[in-house]
Amino acid sequence: MRKHLLLILGLFVFFLHLVEETKPAQNNYTIPTFKRFTLNDVLSNESIVEFVQDSILKPPYKSAYIDVKWGPLHPRILGLTTKVKDGVFFIQLNRGLSLKATQKVLMHELIHVYQFHYNLLEDLPNGNVRWKDSVYTWSMAWKDRPWEIHAEAWSTKLFKTDSLYLEN
Repeated sequence: MRKHLLLILGLFVFFLHLVEETKPAQNNYTIPTFKRFTLNDVLSNESIVEFVQDSILKPPYKSAYIDVKWGPLHPRILGLTTKVKDGVFFIQLNRGLSLKATQKVLMHELIHVYQFHYNLLEDLPNGNVRWKDSVYTWSMAWKDRPWEIHAEAWSTKLFKTDSLYLEN
């Protein structure tokens, strides 16, 4: 009788262990959520519109076609600008940011469009890049790249929050 009780107790503990092991893990992590906004919301920032009109599309200079989309970017990459061909650019934005942060990233990426468009920045073969009159590699740390330093400085100076728009 004692062996049967031990066997039943052992099976009970075994099944209890199985039940506990298959329960979903509990955590205290809360996924941040932002109010959903569209690309039109992002593009409607006045400082972005002014920069594009005054610096990229300003006649009599050559104008540019810029396509902006939500991109499947790594979470650490907030935005990415690609020169498709002369005068044609593709900007991808990461969807995981607030409206204000996304607008600031877009301003930064538009400055890269300006850099490419006016031949300050050029993507070269073999992982090289030309910034003004010097050649660098893409393997260089982001914070040390002179074209990123330039884009960050300009976006900080030129980007203005549309506070009335963001309050809605």
